[in-house]
Amino acid sequence: MRGEWYKVNDDIQYVTTGTPVFIGINNPISQNPTNVLDQVVSATSNIIQTDLSNDNIGVIDTAIPSNTSDDKVQIDGTTSAKVYKNQELVLSYPDGSNAIVVKSRSESNKGATQVLLDTFKTGMIYPVGSVLRPLKSDLTNVKAENVLDIRTAHYHDANTSETYIPLSGASIASSNTLSSSDYQLMFTVPYNGFIKKILNYNSHTGSRTSILRFYKDGDSSTRIGDALSVSSYTTTFEVDCPSNWTFTKGDVISISREDTSQIQNTSMTIVLQYNTQPIAP
Repeated sequence: MRGEWYKVNDDIQYVTTGTPVFIGINNPISQNPTNVLDQVVSATSNIIQTDLSNDNIGVIDTAIPSNTSDDKVQIDGTTSAKVYKNQELVLSYPDGSNAIVVKSRSESNKGATQVLLDTFKTGMIYPVGSVLRPLKSDLTNVKAENVLDIRTAHYHDANTSETYIPLSGASIASSNTLSSSDYQLMFTVPYNGFIKKILNYNSHTGSRTSILRFYKDGDSSTRIGDALSVSSYTTTFEVDCPSNWTFTKGDVISISREDTSQIQNTSMTIVLQYNTQPIAP
């Protein structure tokens, strides 16, 4: 009524209406606590299994006995990632339990059938299916392997004998011989790495094949790795280099080519890939 005051009861009661909403797991209405706990355990187990599946390098196909010295693990199939020397790894049961840390003693590429380790001894049997995965806190595997160095060589060549290209970039003079005084034919690499690929353009349009070779130390007798054959082409080619065209920081490297017909005016691109990460102690 207008103009009148009424006292409100001090005993306030709060009333909740509507049906409670439960997020995650199945709605626990009509479930007992044991069923809810089982669902939590199952969900957690699924998360762990997914994490192990996504992160693992491989699972072992040969059980590791207890209290014996081992220095490798055999992989069921092949490894899913590259393993680096001195990289720390985790070996665990298939469910992630009983995890121990081991260390790689050798670098191995993706697709390996075993991982070589520093000698280790376990206090229990690790069964077939045990998981090998990277130790996430170890940065040995964080390597700057995508650091590329693009070298170019431009020169003229009218013969078909083996010719060393002017890799230094300081000259356009190629040569049919290689010695330690031929500075224009050499390049000193600043990091460990490998030669990734080579691209070529030459002005002469005749059909030909070529052979590329890799040398060190300004010495034609120190050929490194496999010779790389280039199938028939006319003016251009692009090839990936053999995996054994590797070098160590401070190496002096050279590249030659031998063509079945003259190439004349030539431009080459040589892609070097470096690992700038310091070697782990």
